[in-house]
Amino acid sequence: MKDIGLHLMKRPIHKAARGGRSLLLSFLFLGLILTVRAQSGLVGRVVLSVDDPLVTATIDKPEAAQGERVSLTLAGLGSRQSAVVTAGLSASDTDYPLEKLGDTTYTFLMPSSTLYINVHVAAASGYLIRVQTPGVSGAQVKLEALNAAGGAGTVVEAGTPSIAKGAKVRASLTLPTEEKGTFSLRELAGYATDGSWTLLPVGTEVPKEVTFVMPASDVVLRYTIGYEANTTDTPKEDSPEAPKVEVPEIVWPADPQEKPVVVVISEVEEGRQAALSEQLATIVTDDPETVSEVVDISLRQDGKPVQPKEGEPVTVTYPYPQGTDGTWNFQILHMISDDPAKPAEFEMIYPEALHIGLRFKVSHFSPFGIVYTPPVGENPVRVTGVKLSAASLGLSPGESRKLEATLTPADATDRRLEWTSSDEGVATVSADGTVTAVAAGTASVEARTLNGGFTATCEVTVTGAPDPDPTPDPDPEPPVANERVDSVEPTLLVSPGQLRVTSPAPVAVEVYDISGRRYLSAAAAESHQLSLPSGLWLVRLGDRPTEKIVVP
Repeated sequence: MKDIGLHLMKRPIHKAARGGRSLLLSFLFLGLILTVRAQSGLVGRVVLSVDDPLVTATIDKPEAAQGERVSLTLAGLGSRQSAVVTAGLSASDTDYPLEKLGDTTYTFLMPSSTLYINVHVAAASGYLIRVQTPGVSGAQVKLEALNAAGGAGTVVEAGTPSIAKGAKVRASLTLPTEEKGTFSLRELAGYATDGSWTLLPVGTEVPKEVTFVMPASDVVLRYTIGYEANTTDTPKEDSPEAPKVEVPEIVWPADPQEKPVVVVISEVEEGRQAALSEQLATIVTDDPETVSEVVDISLRQDGKPVQPKEGEPVTVTYPYPQGTDGTWNFQILHMISDDPAKPAEFEMIYPEALHIGLRFKVSHFSPFGIVYTPPVGENPVRVTGVKLSAASLGLSPGESRKLEATLTPADATDRRLEWTSSDEGVATVSADGTVTAVAAGTASVEARTLNGGFTATCEVTVTGAPDPDPTPDPDPEPPVANERVDSVEPTLLVSPGQLRVTSPAPVAVEVYDISGRRYLSAAAAESHQLSLPSGLWLVRLGDRPTEKIVVP
C-alpha cells in the first residue's frame, strides 16, 4: 500500500511552542486557521492510496477550491486488471461520491476538508467478450452468463473481464428499426483471440441468438448487418408523407424516354454469392473493423432486366452504407459476368466519396461487393479532391522529378496516396511521387487518395536515348555459339501490390483489368517490376497466351 499526501496549505504551519498552555493555544490557533481556510474554499489536503506499486493515481487540480470539479486519472493498469476506487472524509469511509467517466478516469467535487481516496487493484476474474457491429450504431447485443441448468443467469457487460472459462454464454442481437428500410443479420463470426476456438455456423440461417461455452481466452463476436431500403408501396413523390428513400441515383449518358427502374436487393444467387465472397476474401484486410457487404443492383423495364447500351456506361451514386460517411475508405468489387454458365469475372472500382454517396461508372449491372474501412483519426476531415504540382513532365531517360500532391481541404485527415504509372517501361513512380524516366515514350502517372478515391494525373513524355555506359568493358567476352539456355520462359512473381517479371530474353508486358481494358504496358526488357492494386488481372507477355493473376 502506498499513500500519497498532497499538502495544499498556502503557507507552512510553525511548530507549537513547548509547554501545555502554549501547545493548547497553538492547537486553537491551528483550528482557527483551518476553519478560515475551509470557509474560504481551500482544502487541507487530499490523500491517495493505491495498493499496487505499478499503478499511479493523479488529480488534475491539487489546489482546487471547495466545490470545484476535479478529475482523477489512473495509469499503469494491466490488460487483465481492474480498479475499484472509493472515497471518504476519513480513511475508513467510502461514501463520498465519485463519478466514473471511463475505465481509468473519475471526477468529483472537492470537499472542504481532507479527502481520502482508495484505489484497490485486482486481477481480472475471468475473460471478456468484445462485440462488434461495424457500420450500424443502433444494434444491441445482450450477453448473459447462464446458470448450470442453462436458464436465465447474469447479464454481462461487453468488454468486462468477468466470464469464467467453461461458462455457458448466450448472446442475443436486437436490430434497429426504422420506416425507411429494413435491417437484417447477414453474418455472425465468433472466435477466441488466441485462436483456440471458433463459433461454428448454426443451421442455414444466421441466428440472432447463439449459446456457446466460454474458452480460456477473450472472445470477439462480430455481426455483419445489412440494410435494404423500402422501395415498394411508396406514396407519390409529391405526397407530403412520401419517405426519403435512399436508393442509388442513376445518370444515363443520354436521357431516354423511359428510364429503367432501379432495384436493389441483398439476396444474391447462391453460386454468384459464393464466387463474389471468395474474391472478396482476397482483398479484405486483416483489420477487424474492415467490413464487406454484397448487393445486387439491377435495372428493369416492364418487369424485365435491362442493361446499359454498349459503349454508354452509366454513372451510379450509391448511398453510404449504414453508419458510414465520406471519411471512410471504400472499394467496390464488381462481378461483371452475369451469366452463371460462364466463369465469374470481376473488376475493381475505386469510387469517389462525395457528400451524397459513392459515385462510379459501370457498363453492366450485376452483384457488387462493397468493402469499407473506418476513418483515420478521432475527428476525421474527409478528402474532397487532389491536385498535382504539374500536369505534364518532359524527361530524359534516367532523369527524375518529384511530383507534389495537394489535398483539399488542407486539413484533411487521411493524407495517404497511391501512385501508379500506366507504363513502367517508360516511367516509374515511387511511393513519395518521384517520377523516374526509363525509356522513350509516354506514360500517365496517377495519384489516388485512399480516402475519397479522388485522382489527379500527370502526362510524362520521355525523349532521347539512355546515357551510354560511362565505364564500358574494353575487352568484352565474345558470345559463345550454341550456348545452352536453361529456360526460355519468363517467370511471374506476385506479391502484395507488385508484379515482377523476369525473362532470359527481353519481353514486353501488357496488363488488363478483368473487363479487358488495358491498365498498363511496359516495353520489352528482361526484368519488370510493376505496381498493381489488389485484385484479379490479365497479363500478356509478348505474344504468349494471356494469363490470369491475383494480386494480394
